[in-house]
Amino acid sequence: MPLYEYSCHACGSAFERRLSFSNRLQAQACPKCDETETELLMSAPARPGVTAGGQAASVCPSTGQSCGCPMPGMN
Repeated sequence: MPLYEYSCHACGSAFERRLSFSNRLQAQACPKCDETETELLMSAPARPGVTAGGQAASVCPSTGQSCGCPMPGMN
């Protein structure tokens, strides 16, 4: 099932839900305040193992080694 992102109008928190495509537009209760005034957000589709910059998620772009350092020049 796809993962959908929502934003709560009442408290401003963002949350995710795994829902079928047909259920994505139904009212979703916010896990923080239980309000149902929420909005479905648009987000880019995920590619497993790849970051937004196109690099492998667990490989450092500077050294090619596995690490969690930020990419140089992206600060």
